[in-house]
Amino acid sequence: MSTLRTFKDGGGKTWRVWHVVPQSQVLKTTSPDLAAGWLCFENDGDKRRLANPPAGWHDLPDTELVVLLGTATAVKRAELA
Repeated sequence: MSTLRTFKDGGGKTWRVWHVVPQSQVLKTTSPDLAAGWLCFENDGDKRRLANPPAGWHDLPDTELVVLLGTATAVKRAELA
């Protein structure tokens, strides 16, 4: 079961966060840092990824999720043709 959390950052922007577990063997082989999965942070304008999420992340207080968000890497959204 996947957990979806929402929280607000210091500027009042609402974020959604969930754990992504890769199923692709190619991804696991070519991106070993993502093999254990990552946290996906997303709002209406931004998307970020945090590799190797801490155990129990879904039980962290919102203030700690804001800290993790600050260390996450920005991800470019795919453009649809």
